[in-house]
Amino acid sequence: MSNAINDLMNLDPLDQTKADIDAIVAHHRRNRALVDSGEKPTKEKGPKIDISSLIQGLTGTEKPKLKRRV
Repeated sequence: MSNAINDLMNLDPLDQTKADIDAIVAHHRRNRALVDSGEKPTKEKGPKIDISSLIQGLTGTEKPKLKRRV
């Protein structure tokens, strides 16, 4: 899933409307104002995916053992 700013950034620059560009500029200005005030802007978070269930579905019931490389 993606959020609105990602959708706007993925558009072809030649196909963007003035409203799209205004939304991108407003997003960056808001983030810059937050940084200037000392706050850290937070990312919009999407749904979490349980990777262990995906791995089990691909490899069986065991988790793969990762070896540490030195």
